[in-house]
Amino acid sequence: MPRTLSIRLVAVFDLLESLRSRKAIVLLALYMVGALGGSAIFVQLLTSIRERLEEDLGQKVDMQQLMSSPGMARVAGALTGDPEVARAILAIPPMAIFYGWLAMNFVPLLVLFTSADAISGDLSNGAVRFSLFRTDRISWATGKLIGQTCLMAVGVLAGALACWTIGAVWLDDMPFGQTAYWLLRISGRTIVYSFAYLGIVMCASQLARTPIRSGGLALLIMFSCSLAGGLFKAQPIAKRAPELFNALSKLFPNGHHLPLWHPGWFESLTAMLGLIAIGLAWFALGFWRFSRRDA
Repeated sequence: MPRTLSIRLVAVFDLLESLRSRKAIVLLALYMVGALGGSAIFVQLLTSIRERLEEDLGQKVDMQQLMSSPGMARVAGALTGDPEVARAILAIPPMAIFYGWLAMNFVPLLVLFTSADAISGDLSNGAVRFSLFRTDRISWATGKLIGQTCLMAVGVLAGALACWTIGAVWLDDMPFGQTAYWLLRISGRTIVYSFAYLGIVMCASQLARTPIRSGGLALLIMFSCSLAGGLFKAQPIAKRAPELFNALSKLFPNGHHLPLWHPGWFESLTAMLGLIAIGLAWFALGFWRFSRRDA
C-alpha cells in the first residue's frame, strides 16, 4: 500500500474514532461552552464600555469608533509593546480579537487532554501491534499526528462559530461578514500556533507507555517551554542581550505569539513556519524513540 494512502487511512480513522469517543465529545463541548460564556461576558463588557463612552461624549458611539478611540490604542500598545501590531489588532472586529486571545490561551490545554493518549493509549492496550501489521511505524505515527490536528481544527472552528453566534445575537452593529472572515483567519493562526503544542503532546505520547504518564510528561514539557519562552522575552533578561535572547525565544511557541498578529505577511508567515517547525521537531524527537522501542 502506498505510504500516502496509509497515512490518509490512519488519519481518517483516528479522527473518526476520536470524534466518537466520549472523552473528546465532552472536552469539545466544554470548550464550546467556555467560548459561549466567555464571548457573552466580553459582549457585556464591551457594551458597558461603549455606554460609558456615550455618556461622556453625549453622542452615540459605534464599535468602529470605540476600537479607534485613544484609550483602546493605549491599552493595545501597552499589551503588545509594538505600535504597528497594536494598530493592526485594533482594525480587527472585537469578537475576533477576543476569540484569538481565548483560543490561543486555551486550545493548547484542550490539545493536552484530547491528544496525550493518541499513541500511548494504543501502546498500553496493545492495539498498536494490530495496526503495525498493516502499515509501517512512520505512516501510522504521521497519520495519528494529522488526525489529531484535524480534531484540534474541529474544536477551534466550533469555538469560532460559538463566538460569532453570541456576537450576532447580542452585539449591536457587529459586521457579520467581516467578523466571520477574521474569525476564520484567526482560527487558522490558532491552529498553527497550537500545532507546536500538539507536537509536544505527540512527542510525550510516543515516549511514555501509559496515558497518565504521557499526559504528565506533556504537561511538564509544555510548562517548561512556556516558562523558558517567557523568561527570554522578559525585559530584565532580554535587555542584556536583545538579539541573542530574541533568537532563543523563537525556539519556543510563545516566542512566535506576537508576530502572528503582525500586519506584515513576512513576519506572520515566518512565525507560522517557525511554529510548524517546532511542532514537527518535537514530534520527530518522540518518533526517534518510538521507532527504536518494542511495540
